[in-house]
Amino acid sequence: MKISKKKMLLKMIISFSIIFLVATATLSTSIFGYFSRTYREEVDKYNSKILSQAQKTIDLYLLREIDKLQSDLISYIMFDDDMSSYVASDTVSSVSISNIYKRLTEMKNESNMLQTISVYSCASNTIISTVGVKFLDDSKNERYLDTPWIEKMEKAADSKLWIDSTFNMVSDNGLESNIIYFVASYPYNATADKRKAIISISVDEKELFSEIIRVVPEQFGQIFIIDSENKIVSHQNKSLIGTKPAGMEFIDKIDSISEDGFFLDSYNGNEIAVNYRSSEFYDWRYIVADEYDMVYHRGNVIQITILFISIIVCLVGIIVIIIFSANLYKPFKRLVQSAGDSLRITSENSDVDLNAMNEFNIIDLAFESMNQNIQTLEEFVEERKTVLRRAFLNNLISGEKAAIHISDKNMELLGFNFPHDRFVLVVAEFIDDMGHSKIENETYGQIIQGIENRAVFGSIQVAGFMTYKRNVAFLLNYANEDRNKVYDFCSWVCDTVDDRFSKTLVLGVGGESLGIANISASYKQALEALHSRLINTDCKVFVYQESCVKQKSITHDIELITKLIENIKLRNKDCVKESIDLIIDYIVKEQYSIESVREYIIFVATYLTKLTYDMGYNEQEVFGGNITQDFSRVSSIDELKIRMDNYCLRFVDFLEAQKSMRKSVLVQQVMKYMRDNKQNDLSLIVVADSAGVSPSFLSKVFKDETGIKFVDYSIQLKLEYAKTLLERKNVSTEEVSLKVGYSQTQYFIKKFKAQYGITPKQYQMKFLNELNFDG
Repeated sequence: MKISKKKMLLKMIISFSIIFLVATATLSTSIFGYFSRTYREEVDKYNSKILSQAQKTIDLYLLREIDKLQSDLISYIMFDDDMSSYVASDTVSSVSISNIYKRLTEMKNESNMLQTISVYSCASNTIISTVGVKFLDDSKNERYLDTPWIEKMEKAADSKLWIDSTFNMVSDNGLESNIIYFVASYPYNATADKRKAIISISVDEKELFSEIIRVVPEQFGQIFIIDSENKIVSHQNKSLIGTKPAGMEFIDKIDSISEDGFFLDSYNGNEIAVNYRSSEFYDWRYIVADEYDMVYHRGNVIQITILFISIIVCLVGIIVIIIFSANLYKPFKRLVQSAGDSLRITSENSDVDLNAMNEFNIIDLAFESMNQNIQTLEEFVEERKTVLRRAFLNNLISGEKAAIHISDKNMELLGFNFPHDRFVLVVAEFIDDMGHSKIENETYGQIIQGIENRAVFGSIQVAGFMTYKRNVAFLLNYANEDRNKVYDFCSWVCDTVDDRFSKTLVLGVGGESLGIANISASYKQALEALHSRLINTDCKVFVYQESCVKQKSITHDIELITKLIENIKLRNKDCVKESIDLIIDYIVKEQYSIESVREYIIFVATYLTKLTYDMGYNEQEVFGGNITQDFSRVSSIDELKIRMDNYCLRFVDFLEAQKSMRKSVLVQQVMKYMRDNKQNDLSLIVVADSAGVSPSFLSKVFKDETGIKFVDYSIQLKLEYAKTLLERKNVSTEEVSLKVGYSQTQYFIKKFKAQYGITPKQYQMKFLNELNFDG
């Protein structure tokens, strides 16, 4: 069998192409694998160098993030070698723990550093199991807390309780007013001689020094008392160091440290206490944590870059082969150009090549098929309708014009409502290739679809498109007598969508002809412009109007709404009013139409509604109804401002009322608990634990609501209880002192006399004499 030279040359070109592509792919894969492996080794080495720093600093990073919750204080954080974290909290409030656990879980997903997070309660020395103390790590294996780490956490919790109880003892003994700050270093793994208490006092009295030393627990091996001249005072009952301890230079920068304002840490190898709310505390440590994450991001970027280069090499090879082949052999060039448009109709008993025909004609195809299979024209088209419709559109795009009467007949047989069906096909191809997320595509796609549905302009047919740069274009098909309506449509589209899109173009298809003689050329140009993601105004497609809007304005108005929401959360009426004024000024400046104003304000209403549900409320109890429906009836800017002021300020008042109500109820419950249990321990820690809040929070709320300190109220109850005990016969002052919680009888007598003007013994004798006299 004789093979022509053209066919032999074609086979050689195809063989050469396959060999070249296989070699390129193999080489690219080898290069990619080598560089990926090499870089991963470098990353691992780098990670091992900074891992120790990251382990020391990630706890501070977590503290900074947790503090943003404006929730109960986290008192202690530790980490083990594999970066699993255990968090000890001084509260058992389920709401607080849930918020903290939720935020830590988010941070785990963001940082790719933490494997396991467990929430621990200092108050009860237990792990909170009701809020999810464990979850699946990246390997999908459950991780549990092991016994050694539970013991460590119990020691840490015990340390924190000792520190808190020490401060309470100082306060209960009337020494709080003379103390500038109290700092304790009590790490879980420290020996007794290394445990420190640092106390700064405002007066220089030896009696006061002695009293402080007496009430501070024996668990502290070293006590540093700093006098008013910032000097260390020695005392006979404790072994003290004669110079400033390591880390005091840092502590000197802190004006005051309250009972909830210190955190235990290791700084340059020395145990010190620092105020974790200080902004200076995070700088270098926070950078290390970010740098740790950056290594992995950089590694991923280089791997992706290498893969991208490999793909480019393969594509360049394909392009070179196509150009080489096309220049050598014109028939092969024609084959390459028409590869995307070639279709082969295959039935059980027929095989028809569409490219073999000089002109796409369904009747001719059907006649050839019906010679072999007894089939009607309608049956032939119905059986192959999908393939034939696609082939017909590809034929139009190719630019090879068919006779008008043949195209008309093809459209009729295929059921085309031309050009609407063709436009639907273009939209599908275009949207499938967009670079935005699916949700964003659907959102903007609905906007365009809504414009299409509402645009009724005579016989004009409309199809909308959007590029990845948020440019929007509309393709039209119209008759000559509709030219003026096209101008109206252009103006209406620009007014409607310019506040959402950066650029609007309206393209006309057809237009100069009532038939379809020039539709294929216009359609091809418009399709190429859209698929290349550029609205190509150089093509011979009619461009009636172009309007540009700065992309910044889209971001700016969202920032204004976000700022308004933040001010509402802060319950700051002045800032809320200022945010509303900025939004109104922005709307006036942009010259929004009233329809655009309604759409914008409904957007604001959506944010407000979401905020109510996020905070656990609903529209009815906050606003008294559906604000979205109310905003949709706005008819002027002045009316808009009145409604925004009304709803936003009402929201602030509602939040203030809820906050005050919760605080008042909490204080009433605490006072009742203390009255019912005045014979028991009424320290701040115990009472706060019973109320499910932190000691610092309870102390502040109690003072705000009652006007007196928690400690003063506790002493008042104790002394009232002491009076009741003293009214009994045969009860000594020492017994009463111990029952009300005072280990030192003299101190109890001092407090009692300060409150009632007489000593406990004098009160007892007076009461018994009056009782005998009445009897």
